[in-house]
Amino acid sequence: MADQNPDENQTPQSLERSLGLPAALAIGVGTMVGAGVFVFPGLAGGAAGAGASISFVIAGCIAMLVALCTAELATAMPSSGGGYFFVSRVMGPRLGTLVGLGQGFGLIFATAFYLTGLAKYLLEFLAEFNIDMGEPVALIGVGFAILMLALNLFGTEKVGQAQNYIVAGLLVILLTLFGYGVLSVFGVVGESNLPEAFVPEGWGPVFSTTALVFTSFLGFVQIATVAGEVKAPHKTLPRALIGSVLIATFIYVLVLFVTTSLFPAEELAEMGETATVEVARSLVGRFGAIAILFAGLLATLSSANASIMSASRTVYALGKDKLLSERVGQLHPKYGTPHIGLAVVGLPIIACMFLGRIEVLAEVASLLHLILYGLICVTLILCRRRKPLWFAPTYRIPGYPVVPIIGAIACFALIGWMEWLSMAIGGGVIVLSLIYFYAFDRGKKVSAPSPTHIAPALRRPYILLPINVDPEIDDLPQLDFIDNFGRLELLALGYYKIPEQTTTDQAREEYGEAVKKQLETDLESLPVAGKAIKSETAFTSDLPALMGRYLEEENCQAILFHHRATRIERLVLPVSEPEEFGIRMVTVLRELVQGRQLPVLVLLLDEGEDEWSETFEEDARGLMNRAGVRAGEFTVTHADTNDLTDALANHTEANDFILLRETERDNRQKNMKRVLNDTETAVLLVLEKRETDADER
Repeated sequence: MADQNPDENQTPQSLERSLGLPAALAIGVGTMVGAGVFVFPGLAGGAAGAGASISFVIAGCIAMLVALCTAELATAMPSSGGGYFFVSRVMGPRLGTLVGLGQGFGLIFATAFYLTGLAKYLLEFLAEFNIDMGEPVALIGVGFAILMLALNLFGTEKVGQAQNYIVAGLLVILLTLFGYGVLSVFGVVGESNLPEAFVPEGWGPVFSTTALVFTSFLGFVQIATVAGEVKAPHKTLPRALIGSVLIATFIYVLVLFVTTSLFPAEELAEMGETATVEVARSLVGRFGAIAILFAGLLATLSSANASIMSASRTVYALGKDKLLSERVGQLHPKYGTPHIGLAVVGLPIIACMFLGRIEVLAEVASLLHLILYGLICVTLILCRRRKPLWFAPTYRIPGYPVVPIIGAIACFALIGWMEWLSMAIGGGVIVLSLIYFYAFDRGKKVSAPSPTHIAPALRRPYILLPINVDPEIDDLPQLDFIDNFGRLELLALGYYKIPEQTTTDQAREEYGEAVKKQLETDLESLPVAGKAIKSETAFTSDLPALMGRYLEEENCQAILFHHRATRIERLVLPVSEPEEFGIRMVTVLRELVQGRQLPVLVLLLDEGEDEWSETFEEDARGLMNRAGVRAGEFTVTHADTNDLTDALANHTEANDFILLRETERDNRQKNMKRVLNDTETAVLLVLEKRETDADER
């Protein structure tokens, strides 16, 4: 299992976050709507006829299930390595090594597949201008492999910009040409060409074709593979993952629908990898063929480029975790890219160019990624059940646990429809990965993730605990409930109230030693074993002002008013604006509830008389979902008032623990006075400063 120290994941060397949403989308879309959209129409249409469109719909639905799971995991673990990183942090280094090497080999095979398609499209493109170069497919592929390896060496931002332009040009050509094709198929332009039957050979070819073409949907997880280089990953990753699958599915269904409507399966099978060219030629003549050949060059170039980037990041992540040589986990001192990782993946890509059997390369890549995708779904289920401290995703999937369960089953089931040769090669990769682990990686551990959207200080909440150390007043708190925090740092502020006319210097001279000894005695009696404790003594006539000063000077995240609490039986969370709760409050709530039998009462401060009330309650449930509190662990109650004091008086009991939030510094002393004067239960007042809690790198 992973070591549970989140800070260990920080290294002096880290990839620069230079990829925005357009670049992240371009990596996913450019990989998926890449070689596959030009190579697969002939192969898929020849095997399943018009049913090939259904094959892509099924593949897209499976991809969306996995993309949703990946989005949640990626916002909790936005680090390079993608599926390997997820699985290794939750299931341990053995499965991590298997998945990492499998993911790397899958991307290598996929890259060789894309480069083969690129070479064939280049030769066809030149042939349209009567330039005959023979059949040097492997050599052309090797040349482009070297070119893209060099491009990736010089910087991720440059690659991202190039990917944006390539994908934009590709989509314009495809949408224009096949949009016109739809008009032709439905008879708006010319005669109608709708297919007579969508499943002419039954459902068997549809499912087997789905297994073949699933390679087309490998790109979305490649977004997570480069997550360590994505800006604002907690926002960008879910949008890019889900958006890329939607765009790719739409494009594929559009292309396959037009292709299988214009040509029968027999002709498509004969056309093979260049069937899309003949579709374009039939629609708008030689110009269409040239346009689609040019788009094919852009597409295969885009897919190969994104796959090389992702494969090198997988190897980099393995090296960073010392599951491969530490050298592959190093970055180039000038360009900040994993140069050794690029070299490691580049050599086998070049070797694969000479294997032939392009459909086998595609299926092996699909098989290895289907195993990875199934394990990603299982990983999400384990994270939700175990709730490790570092698991704080900013995106949570709808339909849990149905989505990951169906996603895992569909991924593993799809493998059974593949060719035996593909399964044999994929099985060989898995066996070799396990042999490597037991030979070199047994006993190694990996560090727990360190989510970038949570400031490091929030992973160890720093809480101010005021204690009255007047020897004549028994104010010693019973803090058993503090153990609800997994990790915690306390600032115990021993205060002594003095009259306004008495100066602090006079009080310290008269009572200083007695107060200090009293605080030491109190701290020895507190049940806070394993917690980091700092202590200060102070004399004051204005307690709220004193606490406010310490909160500012010490940068505490919360203040705990114990009110001599003995035990805690329920957590009460007053809510007036659930959508405004920041990551600090959500993290504290998660710390208090996770893995502990502490029911939560969500107290809605509203009148509860109109439709807005229902939306308000839905937002509150969404807040609890963000904090990882399951449905059976909390209840929602309308206080029928907007006044906090009245709501707490009517709905709280002596053994409740109240969790409050405040964001306006001007009202802080007023809030503290209200808590001190109007509340008799324990209260934790969380001071949200969201501008310092979110890391938008």
